[in-house]
Amino acid sequence: MRMRTFYVATLGCKVNHYEAEQIAAFLRSQGLRQTHDPGAADLRIVHTCAVTADAASQSRQTIRRMARISVPPDAAADSPSMPRVLVTGCWATAHRADAGQLPLVAAAVGHDEDMAQALAHLLSLWQREDAGSSRACTRSCNAAHCCPPEPPGDNGWMMRAGAPGQPPPYSNQPSPPAVNAEPAGNVSEPAAVFASPRPWTGAASLPPPDIRRPNRQRALLKIQDGCDHGCTYCIVPALRRRLWSKAPDQVIDEARRLVCLGYAEIVLTGVCLGSYGRTPEDAMHAQPGSFHLARLISRIAKEVPGLVRLRLSSLDPADVTPELISAMRGCPALAPHFHLPVQSGSDRVLRAMNRRYGRQTCLAAIRMLSEAFDRPAFTADVMVGFPGETDDDFEQTLSLIDAASFAHVHVFTFSAREGTAAARLRSEFVPPHVLAARLARLRRHTRAASLAYRSRFVGEVVNVVVERRSAQFRREGMLTGRCDRYFPVVFPSSADLAGSVAAVRIDGVDAGRTWGTLVGVVRPAHVDSGGPPGALAAAAGMGRCAAFE
Repeated sequence: MRMRTFYVATLGCKVNHYEAEQIAAFLRSQGLRQTHDPGAADLRIVHTCAVTADAASQSRQTIRRMARISVPPDAAADSPSMPRVLVTGCWATAHRADAGQLPLVAAAVGHDEDMAQALAHLLSLWQREDAGSSRACTRSCNAAHCCPPEPPGDNGWMMRAGAPGQPPPYSNQPSPPAVNAEPAGNVSEPAAVFASPRPWTGAASLPPPDIRRPNRQRALLKIQDGCDHGCTYCIVPALRRRLWSKAPDQVIDEARRLVCLGYAEIVLTGVCLGSYGRTPEDAMHAQPGSFHLARLISRIAKEVPGLVRLRLSSLDPADVTPELISAMRGCPALAPHFHLPVQSGSDRVLRAMNRRYGRQTCLAAIRMLSEAFDRPAFTADVMVGFPGETDDDFEQTLSLIDAASFAHVHVFTFSAREGTAAARLRSEFVPPHVLAARLARLRRHTRAASLAYRSRFVGEVVNVVVERRSAQFRREGMLTGRCDRYFPVVFPSSADLAGSVAAVRIDGVDAGRTWGTLVGVVRPAHVDSGGPPGALAAAAGMGRCAAFE
């Protein structure tokens, strides 16, 4: 059976979702057709997550589910009519051998490989197999396929992504430094920032997303990858150890294309967004990581016409500097919403986590942002039950939430990840009954904080990027969307306003919902939510978009 269709299932963070779109764009460029029905797909990709034990478990479950859908229970695994499962992402990087043992998994591709080269090789291999009578070749290879992983050690940054259908040559040997010859616009960047001793790594060799995502009104734009912070509980630095940043000119070009496709909002995302453009030399000389991010935001403000809203996915409190705040204030499209992964309000716990900041740094970042923006929304990640966390540590976390007036807090429990320093502190693990009590109390606390924050906007008109109507809201005659401060607003309307920016007066709030009344449409949707493959590339050739003139 010739492989014609593919399906992508994605778990995890915004970076993962962006990379899944890159994988889809590459496969489309190779002639495959994407389907939204996994049972109809010849190739089923699972882009996995491994940040917590639960995420790793969900990744395994999703892989097994992809292998069961529309597959007869008595079918032979090496039958030419059987679908293939390809495993990518963080769990594939951490557990390549385990992935190869799961049903119908033909290969696993990790972050330590050139993904475009690996995918091109696998497609060629599978096409040759399908021309034969069996699949013995890749079934015997499983996850240990063609491409050897990269050697550790050489850090590359400000790299350019590959062109659709043109995977770059792969070499496992270090390459000589290559300097990006493109001008940096009206912003002067040190030449070393654009140097890349290894120009292709991981998903960086894949093309950018090339079509409008169905049912999504906010576009993701990955500008950074890799982490070298070394938090004691986190497995990510072991899986995405190579610092990488997208060249500023390419960020500007991609943002313009997304605006041309009709996206009202762009979300800049990365593993450590504040490390955008940061080099090892920056760390040695205490250069703030957000130095280059501030310059990038200033360029976006000047060089991306028609952008309604720009959002930052996450900021480390230590990266909030006066320079960054100044750049953000100079960008009219920037949403006054700041996600701070504070993790804890206790200095003792933060030191044990090996975080780069303390409680006072968090409070200083919140104070500076509050002084610079009108009632900004702060959201956060908070961990409960880090080994050795005491009642006093937990109380300090609650007091930090009170001081910050968080609009929303993502609460999660400590997850012991094998290979991390914190996983070895078993004698200090918080007892389950204490963990459950703290978790319930923290959730009550954060719900009250959210209600108090949203109540401040009752009677005011906010601009909402309208989402696609869910089945429930369709029955209720309601629309929903997120305002610039990120909380969702529900309002009645029979019109199909998906993709529009609507002015909505907030009439009331409760613990689970903010509702209002439609006042008018500020900006209609300009482009259909779909679009043929290559639409993004076509939009790039339009120059300025007529829709915004």
